[in-house]
Amino acid sequence: MQDHNYGIYVTLNKTDGRGREEQNIIGYSILFADFDNTALPDFPLQPHFITQRDATHSHCYWRVNGLVTDDQFKKYQKQLAMYLGSDEQVFDTTRVVRLAGSCNMKNPANPAMYNIVSVSDREPFTTIQIDEAFPLTGDKLAKLTQWVDNSHALETGEGFNDDPINREKMISWLGRAEPAVEGSGTYTLVKVASMGLDLGIPLEECKEIMWEHYDHRCIPTWRETGEQRGFNDCIERAYKYAKNAVGCRTAVGVFSAYRAENPLPEPTGGWEENALLRKIKKEPTKNGIGGLDQFVLNGSSQKMKKQMLEDTYLLDGLAILGQLTVFYAAPNTGKTLITLKLLMEAVESPKINRDNIFYINADDNYNGLVTKLSILEKHNIKMLVPDMVKSDYDDAQKVDQNIKRFKTSELTLHIEDMIENHNAKGMCIILDTLKKFTDIMDKKGSSEFGKILRRFSASGGSVIALAHVNKASDANGKRVHGGTTDILDDFDCSFIIEELSNSGDTKSVIFENNKARGNVRKEVCFSYSTEEGIGYEQLLNSVTKIENPNKKSVLNKYTKLIASVHNYIHEGINKKTELINQIHSKFKPQFSKSKITEIMESNESKEWNVTVGEKNTNTYHSLQPKPPVPINIIDGCIKN
Repeated sequence: MQDHNYGIYVTLNKTDGRGREEQNIIGYSILFADFDNTALPDFPLQPHFITQRDATHSHCYWRVNGLVTDDQFKKYQKQLAMYLGSDEQVFDTTRVVRLAGSCNMKNPANPAMYNIVSVSDREPFTTIQIDEAFPLTGDKLAKLTQWVDNSHALETGEGFNDDPINREKMISWLGRAEPAVEGSGTYTLVKVASMGLDLGIPLEECKEIMWEHYDHRCIPTWRETGEQRGFNDCIERAYKYAKNAVGCRTAVGVFSAYRAENPLPEPTGGWEENALLRKIKKEPTKNGIGGLDQFVLNGSSQKMKKQMLEDTYLLDGLAILGQLTVFYAAPNTGKTLITLKLLMEAVESPKINRDNIFYINADDNYNGLVTKLSILEKHNIKMLVPDMVKSDYDDAQKVDQNIKRFKTSELTLHIEDMIENHNAKGMCIILDTLKKFTDIMDKKGSSEFGKILRRFSASGGSVIALAHVNKASDANGKRVHGGTTDILDDFDCSFIIEELSNSGDTKSVIFENNKARGNVRKEVCFSYSTEEGIGYEQLLNSVTKIENPNKKSVLNKYTKLIASVHNYIHEGINKKTELINQIHSKFKPQFSKSKITEIMESNESKEWNVTVGEKNTNTYHSLQPKPPVPINIIDGCIKN
């Protein structure tokens, strides 16, 4: 078998020989501990049997008399793991383990044998000896007791809410939930079933509801394959491994790792009165529109006004408090530099509470992290670092292991927690960069991420996301946002950052608005030093906003372009397409064709007129007089 890359396993517990389901287990005589990536500890009771793949991967077995029920087995398995620090998820009665002397075939190119390293023929231990040798106290004992109670509740339904309203919610949800498609069907089924736990629906009832109302959404259906037992196993997994399974928290399909550990609170007046109220609300209204009156907002304006935020700039001219703003830019364009500079200026305003600003730096190396942290500390701006860059720091720099890092996948959990607890108002999160928090190329994932951020914004929160432009420009040579359009659709405001010039020791960039809700600037220009060898704090100090760039600034990029248009018109190059091509060849990559077109159209009647001829040909006529032909006088003679 191993020659064909198969693993060889045996069950821990005695079976009836007819299968490996819980109903097939007929005896319990072994307790087991699974150690991964850790050396073996000192044992109060030496195991009867130990196998190892290597020094940090071990399986340990204790023979035990007195285990009669599956609940006993699970309780002692959990107790043993909590005491020893081994895998706490190893407690199921149907557990299989790798046969001693066989190989781990997860990597067929490098099979690793589980060797027997210790064997004892001593008598089995009693459960009393196990309790005395592996006692739990304090928090661990309380955790075990709670776990046992929760496990009992899953079996009996005790402590869950017998609420018909939640059953209706579950049935309604199943009609909108993600379909379980072959290839990821089991994973999806676990996620969907987690909604039942969130709603406090007893396990057995959830199985019945999902079999009736969700199986038809599975491809293929479990009925077709005759696997109702496997279907139910997935639902049990969602309930029993709630803290590990990816579950859902809301009825809009936002999946997260959140679990409702306690039953839902009973509503005021009890479940019967609540159900009656729901029945009344479901009755059609007099106008026959199916109860839409219950959703009308009229009369709530004063309450809603209290939640509104004054139009306050979070970043001057670019981002408004309470909105979702995204900056798209190519690498090394200065998006982080300028964002941090404006952020440092913003927190000096009494309208911005610096305690509510969270800059999440997920796009830096260790030196960059420390440098930015030391600068932001001076301004009392909070900086976070996610787990995804942990390896960059630990291995190379031996950084303090106590530095706290959150999981990027759990960002939405923290946001939803702020929403649920009404703490979102005034909070601001800067995501650097966006792709570290959601797959911007995945339409569904980006859409779900955007929906959560929209709820955060509606609750008074703000997000500034830094993102990359697409490597390819559009047909006119203009930069476009990276990823799908879902982020752009869900965000309130968007700017694309373009480099204007990079000469000497100074780089100049322009933020061009391509979506706005509120009074943000259409264009904002900045310059900053690129002098070699200067520190990051000096770079921040060099950031300067270019006021009125279309007038006297050296960045008056339009002046030269407009002058060139006049020159080409006077030379007879006056057709729109030909003009745009000539100007683009002269000024690329500083100006895209679409930007040149925009400038030419915005200056009609001011710099030139346009007439439309045959086949809609646009001909430009300069409003400036043609410059005189230069006259050269040589030896008293006029030479043209």
